[in-house]
Amino acid sequence: ERDGAEAGLQTGTAAGAGASMLLPPPPVELIEVLTKLLGDRSSPVLGAAAAAFLEIAPDRLDLLHQHYHAMVAALTEADEWGQALLLEVLHRYATANFPLPPDAMPLHAIPSDAARLDG
Repeated sequence: ERDGAEAGLQTGTAAGAGASMLLPPPPVELIEVLTKLLGDRSSPVLGAAAAAFLEIAPDRLDLLHQHYHAMVAALTEADEWGQALLLEVLHRYATANFPLPPDAMPLHAIPSDAARLDG
């Protein structure tokens, strides 16, 4: 049954993320498993894979290149936990790979909601 398999992958991925904290740097085998999980198209598995990525190899943005669009698409189907984790991973990736346009306004220059409502 696919739902049982997804739950098993999600649980196994989360457990692997916690265990990997003892292993700096991550072994090649763990990176291979993480890459396979990042390639899954199931939103629950991708959410768990995002959690594992943040714990195991948060600086290995190269692992995300081929999975970026699928992770964006998974945001609509993921639960709140998965959405938050996917957004964090996608933010890291986007910040590193997509430069700001030359005319972009710095975040500190954007007025807050309160200032816009008062004005």
